[in-house]
Amino acid sequence: NFSFFFFTNPINYFNITAFPIIRPPTGKIKIIELPFNAMEGAFDLDGLVYLRNTDTIVRYTFPGFREVPWDYGEERERFGNDGGINGRTTSLTGGLRMPSTSPVCYHQGGISVSPSGSVIASCAYRYVGISSGRLSTKKVHTKDVYKPSLYPGRVVNSTSPCIHVWDKHGQLKYEDALPGVGQCDGVGLDRDDNIYVMHAPSRFYDGKRYFNEMSQTLMKVAPGKARVISSKGSPIQLPDGERPNRPPDLLSTRHGEAWVENAQWMYGGVGFAGFNMLGHGGGCACWFSRFTLDYFARSIAPEPHQYRVAVLDSNGNLILRIGRYGNVDDGRPLVAAGGPANTRSIGGDEVALVHACFVGTHTDRRIFIADLGNARIVSVKLDYHASEKIPLKDVTDRATPGG
Repeated sequence: NFSFFFFTNPINYFNITAFPIIRPPTGKIKIIELPFNAMEGAFDLDGLVYLRNTDTIVRYTFPGFREVPWDYGEERERFGNDGGINGRTTSLTGGLRMPSTSPVCYHQGGISVSPSGSVIASCAYRYVGISSGRLSTKKVHTKDVYKPSLYPGRVVNSTSPCIHVWDKHGQLKYEDALPGVGQCDGVGLDRDDNIYVMHAPSRFYDGKRYFNEMSQTLMKVAPGKARVISSKGSPIQLPDGERPNRPPDLLSTRHGEAWVENAQWMYGGVGFAGFNMLGHGGGCACWFSRFTLDYFARSIAPEPHQYRVAVLDSNGNLILRIGRYGNVDDGRPLVAAGGPANTRSIGGDEVALVHACFVGTHTDRRIFIADLGNARIVSVKLDYHASEKIPLKDVTDRATPGG
């Protein structure tokens, strides 16, 4: 009965009023209306769905959308209808309020729910140097803007977020869990509370930047144990004498050279970061990318410029890559029904991709790849290299009396 939803139109992220629900075995699609126009969503192990807008996460049963209030949540009489046309509103009994304000990119960087039920979110905050510490909306109301602690080399700009973590009751566990992080495209949290982030800056390794400046860097850190130091973009300039005595770890237009202190690992060449363009006047991040984390803390990360998806173990080691360049009629699927009438084998895993920037996972069973270039979602079956089945009819059942 596993159902899967996918955001296939990142430009309209702020105007989602319905989910397409896809049954993987059949590919059948059902449209389910949402209680409000959400920006992002995630599921937990119990099948609850978490929907967010700018500053609130609401937890619901699925597919009935009965609210499951947070113990530390806030009541709202009228909620939603922000971010664009065709919005809708609802009332809340206990929504999880976040210190997030006026994001430039409505997708904000992601939310995710860990196996233990903790939720992690990337939250925009509009740094004081840009907003003077207050946000005004049509002279109707003003509210204080979140102000993180600053240090020399902490980058802050219109797209830099703070990452926060709450437990399953809605109580804050880790505030500003990775100081200095810039724009990110996906956050994850494993059962041990390790944080995974697909960070916009490109990887710098052994004194050389990864050749594709639009690529991003996937990182694993412990909450509150790591931080990012950047050579530019900070209101408190990093003095030359305080630069780490080693080559930089990251590079981008908004960070300059950057160092990540106490990262457990970093893996470059993933994702797509539109603002990474060096010396070309900026860029655009309306089209972006997302990684995901399965319940065994394996990272599934798009490598769109290589026409493939990488799967990493919890230590950042590459397990395998999925896909190669190809069109809709390239590759012979395991299940031909519903696909192109005539297909051409391309060998390997037979997964043909053009511009695959979004992924989802059904742990140990499937990986889902949204290929925007081919305008489709690909369901990739996972299996073991070798397996064997043995009969259990002669095995004593230890759960029965006398067994």
